[in-house]
Amino acid sequence: MEDEKEVGVETELNAKNEHDHDHLVEGCKCEQRIGDILPGDIVELNPEMDYLYIVGTQGKKVKRIAGVEILTKCEDFTLRSCLISKMEGMSHMSQLKRLELYDNQVEALEQLEFLSQLTILDMSFNLVREMEPLASLLQLEELYLAQNKLRQISGLGLLVKLKKIDLGANRIRVLEGLDNLTNLEELWMGKNKVEVIQGLESLTKLKRLDLQSNRLTEVQGISTLCDLSELYLAHNRIQHPSNFEGQRNLSILDLSSNKVVDVSGLAGLTTLEELWMSSNELSTFEDLGSIAGLVRLECVYFEHNPLQRDFEYRKRLALMFPLLKQIDATDVCR
Repeated sequence: MEDEKEVGVETELNAKNEHDHDHLVEGCKCEQRIGDILPGDIVELNPEMDYLYIVGTQGKKVKRIAGVEILTKCEDFTLRSCLISKMEGMSHMSQLKRLELYDNQVEALEQLEFLSQLTILDMSFNLVREMEPLASLLQLEELYLAQNKLRQISGLGLLVKLKKIDLGANRIRVLEGLDNLTNLEELWMGKNKVEVIQGLESLTKLKRLDLQSNRLTEVQGISTLCDLSELYLAHNRIQHPSNFEGQRNLSILDLSSNKVVDVSGLAGLTTLEELWMSSNELSTFEDLGSIAGLVRLECVYFEHNPLQRDFEYRKRLALMFPLLKQIDATDVCR
């Protein structure tokens, strides 16, 4: 009987311990999990902080955004090059104007509806697949989502204050959903899968457009972009660059690493100061005759074209363009 009593007491104690453990676990769901590194483990937090800046390459890497509830005055929140996989713990940061989670492992944009004052968002080098949650960020001026897993542009229709967008190194095939962004000044779309320049007609304030390393075969859709000063089209499949009517301010044009055989379509670009044409298929100096009138040129790249084999290559370029200061990364000596 005594043994049975002891067994009964032990069973009851075990059950009580399990019950207490369950309550303990339940009560600690918001606490730090074993192995997690939180912002507060690296920087001492206080309610008066208006910014938090942690870079994982300088020491410990934050794994989870938690324990930052006291940062209600924070305007600039940066956790760069860490191990964060989820956007969480920021719902109280209503004053936040700049959020950078560059180089983490975030798969989805979350909690943005609480961050209505954001003007800058940098989520580059993550694993984001969907842009739609951006729709609530009506104050946003700069957006960086380079090197993610995006397949299409979405969620930007109401973000009319945007001035700069970087969606480079994704999987985007079509330029779309940008029509309303009439204040946009910079659009960086390099290293995607775009085949046609389209949907940009209303972006009349655009100054810099980057479509390097896409699948373009011709230049089109930019006739209304009269303020464009820099156009980057390197590493495409363009043979006959043309359709530059309306370009009255273009100063830098990059057509490197295409298949260009004819530059006559550039003849009207009298404001050009830099022309990058290396690694194309221009055979002789006669092929350049049509652009001899580009008298403002100060820098040109024609290396890795067949015409570079001309033994007076540099001399002939210097004579053709009298203001040249640089040829193929080397200063011109006159």
